[in-house]
Amino acid sequence: MATVNLGSIKFNWQGAYAGGTAYAVDDVVSYNGASYICTAASTGNLPTDTNFWDQMSSAGTNGTDLGTTLTTQGDLVYRDGSGLQRLGAGTAGQVLQSGGTGANVSWTDVAGGNEPSFLAFMSGNQLSYGQNTWYDIPFDSEKWDTDNAVSTSPSDNYQFVVPSGKAGKYVFDGFIRFYGAGGSNTGSDNYEVKLRKKPSGGSYADYAKQPHTIKPDMQVYAFTFSFGIDLAVGDAVNLQMFSEQSSGTYNVYGDSTLGTYWRGFKIG
Repeated sequence: MATVNLGSIKFNWQGAYAGGTAYAVDDVVSYNGASYICTAASTGNLPTDTNFWDQMSSAGTNGTDLGTTLTTQGDLVYRDGSGLQRLGAGTAGQVLQSGGTGANVSWTDVAGGNEPSFLAFMSGNQLSYGQNTWYDIPFDSEKWDTDNAVSTSPSDNYQFVVPSGKAGKYVFDGFIRFYGAGGSNTGSDNYEVKLRKKPSGGSYADYAKQPHTIKPDMQVYAFTFSFGIDLAVGDAVNLQMFSEQSSGTYNVYGDSTLGTYWRGFKIG
């Protein structure tokens, strides 16, 4: 009866091919990224010689060598339109930003808390405003303006314009101080402030109003206001004031101690 060596009923992995090694049938070696099985006893015959070897598997396509692509601590790898690429580390505090479908990632700065933000004020008294007319409030000076987004010019309506990349929810608030031109009031008078919005490329339209009633016999009177609004890039906003006194004129108090001012900041 024939004797069968069960230990030989399998492939015999021999590792990388070596020219001086004697190989027996069913020995398996690796060579140039592929694997080969010996079909006839062989010594010194390369695995590519089909008289002694059959190929079992072939090498796949080489990928990008990340060891040479990533060269510096902090590097990241990403795919562009042609393959894997290196993105060097950004500067301290930057975050990774997606450019959307079909665009590459990049580093970008993180805006500081509640920026953009500003505080603009009236540098001096503004006199003799007529009744029953809406006027742009002349905020002609600034305490700060993080993104240079506020105009102090009447030709620009003293407006704030949302900078690129800064769309979101905003809060605007402030303080207006009125005083009479010719003595005390003779009755209860209504004063209003309103926020106007102008979409990029559009025209101004009223967004919200806040009325305030001034009681008789008050020569100096003031009120605060606050508005919340959702704005897109390029949107502009400004403030206007109005008085319903029956006759005469009214004045607005301003100086560097913020007698009349407005401020704004992004909240989300």
